[in-house]
Amino acid sequence: MKTNYIVITIIWAVLFILFLALAWKEPFKLTNSIANLDPNPDTLYYSIPAWNFVHGQGFKMAAYGKEIIAGVPPLYGIFLVPFFSIFNDVRSFYYANLLLMAGSIFVFLLIVEKIFYKCGSKYWLMVFLGFVLVTNFYVYNLPQLLMAENPLLLLTLISFYLLLLSFSLRNLILITIIGGLLWLTKLSAFPVIMVLFFWTLINFISSGYYKKIEKRVLIVLLLLFGGVLGLVIVKIILPNLEMLLNGTIYFSSDFAKKHLPYFLSQFLGINGRYLGSSNQQIEWIISIFSIIGIVISLITKEYRKIALIGLTLILSVVVFHSFMYYPEGRYISTVIPVFIIFSGIVVAILPKRIDWLVVLMMMGLYLGIRIEVNGFYERKVTTLKRQVMNNRLQDFDTAWKYRAVMDMNKVFKDKKDVYLATFIQPFYLWIFADKNYNYLPISRRQDFSERFYDQQVIPLEYSIEEYVSKLLTEGKEVYLNNYNYMAEKVWTEDYEKLISNFKVTELRRGCFDWCNIYQLSLTE
Repeated sequence: MKTNYIVITIIWAVLFILFLALAWKEPFKLTNSIANLDPNPDTLYYSIPAWNFVHGQGFKMAAYGKEIIAGVPPLYGIFLVPFFSIFNDVRSFYYANLLLMAGSIFVFLLIVEKIFYKCGSKYWLMVFLGFVLVTNFYVYNLPQLLMAENPLLLLTLISFYLLLLSFSLRNLILITIIGGLLWLTKLSAFPVIMVLFFWTLINFISSGYYKKIEKRVLIVLLLLFGGVLGLVIVKIILPNLEMLLNGTIYFSSDFAKKHLPYFLSQFLGINGRYLGSSNQQIEWIISIFSIIGIVISLITKEYRKIALIGLTLILSVVVFHSFMYYPEGRYISTVIPVFIIFSGIVVAILPKRIDWLVVLMMMGLYLGIRIEVNGFYERKVTTLKRQVMNNRLQDFDTAWKYRAVMDMNKVFKDKKDVYLATFIQPFYLWIFADKNYNYLPISRRQDFSERFYDQQVIPLEYSIEEYVSKLLTEGKEVYLNNYNYMAEKVWTEDYEKLISNFKVTELRRGCFDWCNIYQLSLTE
C-alpha cells in the first residue's frame, strides 16, 4: 500500500502547530531561560566552535585567545552555523532545534504509518500517538535546550524507520549515511549504530538480496562492510577495551547493576531524572499499552520482527547508558518515542469495525490520567492552555546567568583592562560579555578546569589568591561576581577562601543577591 503523504502532512501540520503552541518561546527576550544555554557546560562544546567559525576564528573551542579540546563530535555545531550566521545570536539555536523537532515528528508519523498500514484506523492512531508525543513535557521542552539529543532524536527515529523498509541498495546507502551522521553527532550513539548495522546485515541475508547481485559486487560490498566493522573494532572497541572490562570512574559494570533497573523502571512510567526534573518520562497508562503491544508483537508473526528491532534499539541504548556513572534520563529519551509507538499494537490486532473506538478509549484514558497526575503540573492536560500562556509571561522562567552578565556589562562599560573573577564559564562570557574585562576563575575546580583552561589563565605556580594579589600589587583592578557560588560545596569553599584573603567592597547588587559584584583590594 502506498504511503499517503498528503494525509500524513496534514496530521503532521496539526500536531506541529500544537507542539509550537506548547514549545514556543521568544529566544531573544528574557521571558524564558534560553539565554542560559542549558544544560551547561556541555552545551558550550557544541555552540562555541560554531560561534567562532561564524566570526572568522575557526571551528575551535576557544575563548580569549585560549583553546581547549572540545571532545564532542562536530555535526550539531556545524548544523548551528547557518543559524548563528543569519541571526548573529547564539540563542538562535532554538530555531534550529524547532526545525529538527519538526523532522522528528514527521518521521515518527512515517513509522506509525509503516507499522500500522493494515490497520483501518491507522490515521486515528497517528493522531493519538502523535498527540502523546508532542504533549510530553520533555519533548516540547527539548528545543530550548542546546543539547545533541535534538539531532540524535531525529537520527534515531530515521534509523528505526530505515530498518522497517525492505532491503535495497538505496536503503543501504541511506543507512550508511545515517550511521556516519550518528557518530558525528554524539559518541554515545554507538549502540544505535551497532543495532543499525546488525539489522542491516540480517535484512541483507534474510531478504536474499545477495543472490540478485553479481559476485564481484558482492565481494566489494562484503569488503566494505568488513572494513567498516574493522574500523569500529580498531578505532572504538580496542582503545576502550580496558575501560569496558575493568571500568573507570565514569563507566563501569558496577554502575550498571544499580542503574539498569532504574532506567528500565522509567519505561513503566515510574521514577525518572531528567536534568532539573525528577518525574516520569511517560504516563503509566501508555507504558501498560506499550508493554502489552510488545508482548503481542513478539507472539504475532506479522509484528515479531518489528518488535525485535524496536527492542534491540531500546535495550541497546538503555544497557549502554546504564554503565555510565550518572543515570540521566535524557540519555534514554531518544528511544522513548519508539517505545510509545508499540502502544498502537493493541489497536492493530482488533477488528476494523471497533478499532477506532479503542483509539478513542485510549485517548480518553490518557487524558484522564493527565488530569490526575500530581506534583508535575506541566504534564496535566488541564494545564496545556496554561503552558501556552506561561510561554509569554515575563519572568515565568528567567535566564539568571544571562542577566548576571548583562549586569557585568553595565558595571564595566567604562572600564578597560580590568579583571573579573567568576564561576560563569569563560566560553559563556565569550559570547555575551563585553570584551573590556578579563576572565579569572575563582576555583581550580570549576567548569573547564579539568580541560586545563584555568591553567592557561593562571599558571600552576600560583594559587588563585596569589595571582589576584599579584594583579592588585601591579595596580590592576580586580572584581568578583558571586553568581552560582553555592552550586557546589567545593565552589563555596574556594569562594570563601578567596574573599577571606582580601578586602571586599560591594559594587552592585543583583538577581536578589545571587549575582552581586564586588571589588577586591589588598588588606592593610
